[in-house]
Amino acid sequence: MKFVKSFIPFVLLAFSITSCKYSKVLVQRPEKGEDTYVHQFHPDRNLNYDNKIAIMAWTFDGTPADCRGLIRFDLSSIPVKAKVTKAELYLYHITDQGNNPQHSQLSGANDGYLIPVSSPWKADSVTWNNQPSVITENQVAIPASTSATQDYVIDVTAMVGNMVKEPANNYGFMIRLQNENFYRALMFASSNHKNQQLHPTLKVYYK
Repeated sequence: MKFVKSFIPFVLLAFSITSCKYSKVLVQRPEKGEDTYVHQFHPDRNLNYDNKIAIMAWTFDGTPADCRGLIRFDLSSIPVKAKVTKAELYLYHITDQGNNPQHSQLSGANDGYLIPVSSPWKADSVTWNNQPSVITENQVAIPASTSATQDYVIDVTAMVGNMVKEPANNYGFMIRLQNENFYRALMFASSNHKNQQLHPTLKVYYK
């Protein structure tokens, strides 16, 4: 029995060292301007300057309109043949928006979708009218918020794995509500926010 007790810690230590040796982590934030949102009420306006990513269905001057977010990360430092074992997207609520809503469920659940984008877009020119296409069958559900100031961690392993395998087709993600009936919203800080700790963050674990 004494031999067994002294041997088990050695086995666990050896396993831990081996796992770390062959695993790498990429922590990526979008370059400033690689995340934005498009606004149906201002269909030709580019909103790349804003410090928030608005995903919402609301009324503006009495007119219903939707907003959808866009985010893209540079994954080029990960080898194409690498195996993505885990990928998580961190989105942080925004708290300094004055009269603008935070996460809201005034008319119902504000659950959303994170959807892979399938066509090119540029952060400094994208608008509602020229928003990119998406692949909805690969979308990931975002649960409804449990508070107005909730932060999110979203598992995007499968989507990021595909983006690494096919880097030419990495057009990022779209975020939209599942039910775009006003009044409901998800509000996140963008890479324009003065607090860098609130910028969207992607963590990719790969071998």
